[in-house]
Amino acid sequence: MLLFLFNLFLLISPPERSFPISEIHISGNEVTQDFIILREIPIQPGDLVSKSRLDYYKDRIYSLGLFTRVDYQLDSLKTGFRLKFTVHERWFWLVYPTINFKTQDRAKPWDVSEWNDLTYGFRAFHNNILGRQISMMISGQNGYSQGLGIRFSDPNIFLNTNILVWTGLNYSKGAAKNKFEDSNPDAANDENFGVNLGAGYRFNPYTIFAATWNYRMISVPGVLSDSSLDVLLNNKKRKDLISGLITSFSIDARNSIEFATEGFFSNTELRLNRESGTGQFYGGLRLDKRAYLQLSDWVTFAGLISYETGLGSFIPFYEHLLTGRDEYLRGYQSTILESTKRWVFRSELRHQVFEPRVTELSWIPVKQFKDFRWGLYALAFSDVGYLNKPHKKYAGLNNYIRTQNLGSYYDRFLYSGGFALNLLLPYSLVLKGELAFIPNGKPTFWIMTGRAF
Repeated sequence: MLLFLFNLFLLISPPERSFPISEIHISGNEVTQDFIILREIPIQPGDLVSKSRLDYYKDRIYSLGLFTRVDYQLDSLKTGFRLKFTVHERWFWLVYPTINFKTQDRAKPWDVSEWNDLTYGFRAFHNNILGRQISMMISGQNGYSQGLGIRFSDPNIFLNTNILVWTGLNYSKGAAKNKFEDSNPDAANDENFGVNLGAGYRFNPYTIFAATWNYRMISVPGVLSDSSLDVLLNNKKRKDLISGLITSFSIDARNSIEFATEGFFSNTELRLNRESGTGQFYGGLRLDKRAYLQLSDWVTFAGLISYETGLGSFIPFYEHLLTGRDEYLRGYQSTILESTKRWVFRSELRHQVFEPRVTELSWIPVKQFKDFRWGLYALAFSDVGYLNKPHKKYAGLNNYIRTQNLGSYYDRFLYSGGFALNLLLPYSLVLKGELAFIPNGKPTFWIMTGRAF
């Protein structure tokens, strides 16, 4: 539906002047290889291109995360126009802090004493090894959630092909996910160790098919599992060894990954896992559709429809979906915790308070940091979700829902609305603040680093 509305909008938009392109030049890329940039500009000599389309390609090049500034110009020639993109490369090594905290539900967001669940950490990465957009990232965090991870990705492992590969290693410990774990310290003392290896194929600048194999070792208290082994283990800590495969097919035609105002996004993901202790198979299916329509010069509509469900007759407690934890249903971060099936519709009206712009800091000696790119968006949002109550076969989960009096949140529509500010910072960093309201509940307040959907 969102894709239909996007295409309809393109049809009714007034025509723009188009420019016949005869040449394409790239400059300023001292490290980055030309093909990394050119594949984001699917233009051939002789094509007619409008200014809005060139702005779209400009945003796509910036979204590569390799540049602090991207400009273009059209030079008139006898045979048409020369299109020249000029890029300013960033400092490819980057280390920065991360922070995430929120208030509990029914707490006053302006009361600092109610701010909890604080997680703080760092990320360090290089995202343009050999000038081919090869990236390596190391991250760590402490506080409410603790962990350490490393990831390597090569989107161009073979020259002149569109094959992608990546691998990762991560460890996390002790992230209390809900009130039950908050009141039972041992229940929160879970550990996660995982390794993954994936490959994909890029059909065009927008479409990617990917498959990832992963292996995880999870040390978890028996009270958090739905397995019949809990009776034998007498609720003592156990280790689950899980191997799985994730496949996905995505189309990403957004103009920007940090804050999209044009285009659409579609992703279908299928997960299949096997738990070695019981030999049981389980998994999940996720559908994610997004579209962005510019309603006027000062406001953009953004919409998202998401469906997610568990697959199989056995899903461990810790694998159930965390509603709100991944921000899909704002306002219920501390109330609605797990579900085996859900629909969510998110909508936003986005206004550019300050359009993304570049301020040159001439007093900084390092040229990669002279360009300070920033912008500010104000949002009004509304979320609607529907959660199906878990099947009776998930005894542990249903017992938790019953003891915590959460049954009223299932098999019914849930609503939330609120306001947010997104501050765009250099190097594609985004600082978000969200104030969400729900029926019969007090506001929740989040400050986090991340990206808009």
